Amino acid sequence: MKDESNSYIKLFRSFLSWEWYEDLNTKAVFIHLLLIASWKENKWRGIDLKPGDLIRTNENIAKELNMSPRNVRTAISRLITTGEVTVKKEGKYRVITLKNWGRFQRSDSEVTTKQS
Repeated sequence: MKDESNSYIKLFRSFLSWEWYEDLNTKAVFIHLLLIASWKENKWRGIDLKPGDLIRTNENIAKELNMSPRNVRTAISRLITTGEVTVKKEGKYRVITLKNWGRFQRSDSEVTTKQS
């Protein structure tokens, strides 16, 4: 994995009222997905990844978070149910997509603001 320590994600204060905020496992998995998702278009082993996409198994995520695969599977199921993520198979890999990545993570230069 490339060192991306000089990059960041946005986490809005409205996250405090998110329906899974008090569920520690789901919150941990979601924040981890935000941190590891692609932030620009790229290609990995022939799979086109857009911003907000990542390739991981539940076992990978469990190891990265020191969590059981069952807890990760439950958290991802919850995120799928409420529309935060989708999961699709690409050959033998699994692509997880953060559905609203662009709306929340676009760069400040892409956001137009109206001066008053």
